[in-house]
Amino acid sequence: MSTVVRSYLPWYRAGHAAGLTGVPAAGAGRAAVPAGARLRGEPGRGRLDAPMVLAGPGDVLGIQPGEVLRTEPFDGCGDFEPSYFPYVELKNPDLPWRFTPEGTRSADLAHHGDATVLRQQRVQPWIALAVVPAETATLSPAEQGGTATLHCPAAELPDPTEAWAWAHVQTTHEAMQPVTAETVRAGVARLVCPRRLEGGVHYLACVVPTFAAGPAALTGAEVAEPLAPAWGPDGEVDLPAYVSWSFTTGQGGSFESLVRRLRPRPIPASAGGRPIASGAPGWGAHAGSPDATAAMQGALRPIDVTEPALGDDTLAASLRSAVSRSGTGVELRPPIYGQDYAHGVTALPEANAGAGWLDELNTDPRRRAAGVVGQDQPGGARRRGVEAAAACRRAATR
Repeated sequence: MSTVVRSYLPWYRAGHAAGLTGVPAAGAGRAAVPAGARLRGEPGRGRLDAPMVLAGPGDVLGIQPGEVLRTEPFDGCGDFEPSYFPYVELKNPDLPWRFTPEGTRSADLAHHGDATVLRQQRVQPWIALAVVPAETATLSPAEQGGTATLHCPAAELPDPTEAWAWAHVQTTHEAMQPVTAETVRAGVARLVCPRRLEGGVHYLACVVPTFAAGPAALTGAEVAEPLAPAWGPDGEVDLPAYVSWSFTTGQGGSFESLVRRLRPRPIPASAGGRPIASGAPGWGAHAGSPDATAAMQGALRPIDVTEPALGDDTLAASLRSAVSRSGTGVELRPPIYGQDYAHGVTALPEANAGAGWLDELNTDPRRRAAGVVGQDQPGGARRRGVEAAAACRRAATR
């Protein structure tokens, strides 16, 4: 049976864009690609250089609806969980980086938790997903042949310089098989918005350009730096909305909202367990006092509270003697828990002889109380039945 696994790529580029390196010249919004033609029949003439430029972010007027596979949440959703991140999936896995007119960038990334610095390669996507409260934004419908426009405060938008961290490609392939160009082309690109949503709010979700050349294409204005960020931290901005939809978050009830309602309460140290009577264990064993008790802790216990020691050497010694007792005829004795895992031992070594866990399990009444739970499982009951039948047979032969 084959197993299908998912793989995630930080970017994917196809065609001439896959071979781009470096950045365009200052003030250029398109990437130049060397190209030429070799002429035949022209004496003294060979190759004729004819450089090309690739379409850049300022040349895009819209995205075809068929490029969008799905949005999360769906358009018009009225109860989206605010603890989730909205996203949009695109049919062509190279689309988020197709019109980026530069190659990979190198950047230092601080490793979380220590001073290690990682050298990372990344590609800035030319589009990003922005989600803004509808009450603070205006989405102007597209005119015929044009693009819708999102007008909102820049403070409501994600940082455009971090768009590389919120775009990826998801592929599926057979386990133990490498990711190939075919599996990537069959995958999907995904744009995620890192906004922390609030409950009961109506939002607009829009796919917008990340480079300044994108907004400039709305008016045909010239910009000095076409590859600068499309917006800054302040002011009002107008951005092309290549894809847009709206949704409303629910009032609450997600797992995160329930966890945030938890409040710690101080409890006494004794709350993590209960006393059990250990003064009359029977089976020939006895405790230091007939009214002795042992504090047995449960699976949940207060923080920084350790289990108290048994403090009854008489009880421990008598239990060691009782479970190790041997004799002739039919004689019942307390079981030795864990003896099957200790190669079938029939007696415990003397105290302080290095018995370890087996000694602790059988000479501490709190451990024995837990051990009997496992002994009472179907397998344990069956084994005890077999042992009892064998004892009866031995008695019958004497």
